[in-house]
Amino acid sequence: MISMTKAAKLISFATQFLLNPKRVAYKKKVHKKRLFRRIVTKNFSSRKVALGERNSYIQPLFPLDWIRIDWAEADYNINLNRNPTLPFKNSSQNVIYTAHMIEHLSEESVPKLLDECYRILKPGGYIRIEAPDAEKLVDLYLANDEMMLRHFRKFRQDILINKFGYPNCFEEDHLSVLGEISNYIVPGQWVHIPVYAPKDEFDRKLKQLDLDVFFDWCISLQTPEQRDSGGHQSAIYFSKLERMLNSSGFSKIEKVDFGITKIPTIKLNTGFGSIKEKSHRSFYSIYVEASKLC
Repeated sequence: MISMTKAAKLISFATQFLLNPKRVAYKKKVHKKRLFRRIVTKNFSSRKVALGERNSYIQPLFPLDWIRIDWAEADYNINLNRNPTLPFKNSSQNVIYTAHMIEHLSEESVPKLLDECYRILKPGGYIRIEAPDAEKLVDLYLANDEMMLRHFRKFRQDILINKFGYPNCFEEDHLSVLGEISNYIVPGQWVHIPVYAPKDEFDRKLKQLDLDVFFDWCISLQTPEQRDSGGHQSAIYFSKLERMLNSSGFSKIEKVDFGITKIPTIKLNTGFGSIKEKSHRSFYSIYVEASKLC
């Protein structure tokens, strides 16, 4: 039995906690944001779903009427790697958009999520996927493409080495490929940290292995803790993505270009309500669209 004195202390503590001005102000702020999101998405029934987008992302601002799903600060907070289940009824959504998100999921979770996307789309619905193109990155590396190498090298020099003190070996150019295929996130730094392997080992594996096995090797360099951190753990390229989309039931699977879409319900890069794609990553990204047959 709890004594009257202890019970009174517990009640007093609970009252102070619940009525704390900062807590009350925070709850009001959250409520206002949720109310705003309900209004602009028609009570989360706009039938447009954005995977990997958050309400806190403002540069660039994603169209407000899309229902956002991510592991935090979204309309629905879901860790799609651990639970790739979408909170919508069968055949209820018109269009799904995702950019640079599926590479963060495990090889097992990506096809499960695509199955879910197919399930929730109406017949005649569409999906647009953008992701780093692992095959293109390899081709650019083998061609010694200086634009690609410089793009990723500068990030590693400025952020990893100069800001966070990583060793100078992180300047090595093979990490422009290895680090985009396989990376992890360190709390407090919140950037993608490449896994590391010596250049001669990387080049040897790239020469000896077929692409699927090579990409598996890249991912295998992560520790279990690093895989749990939310970095890149799936290599995406067209023939692989096409196979997975086909397996989920999608048809009319096409590779498209940056800023180009055949989806009538998507507007890109110009005008109010358009999705502002990030042009700085277009040269190493893949853009794929598919539909669910009527």
